[in-house]
Amino acid sequence: MITDANSGRLIAETTAAGGEIRTYEPALDRITVEAHGELPFASASYEAAAQRERLESVRTHEVGRRTVRGRRAIVARSREGTVTIFDAETYELFERRTALAGTVQTETRRSELLPAASPRARLTMRPHPGAKVVRTK
Repeated sequence: MITDANSGRLIAETTAAGGEIRTYEPALDRITVEAHGELPFASASYEAAAQRERLESVRTHEVGRRTVRGRRAIVARSREGTVTIFDAETYELFERRTALAGTVQTETRRSELLPAASPRARLTMRPHPGAKVVRTK
């Protein structure tokens, strides 16, 4: 989910399941459905590696610590002002705050890979009645 950090307003909501990625944009009242042969499960591990690399290369620097979901977390800030919060041991990205052209957006991530037979694996984006659905390749 991506939300505006000042208002809390939802900017976008994305889920990936069943060979497709769905993105809901409330400002357009639109759900975009993209078919994918492989889902982007590697993106969570890529993000973790990127957080670690940025911290170790001093492109970001630690500005604090906190607890997120019962885990020790590092709060880091980039030279450009982007603030990230990630797991202190695994570097899993919990949150990213980015200033874009006078706005502040917060992206909160939670990635979980579930066995296909799990009832929870069938969970998808919450319903958005009346939203236009656009399918892309």
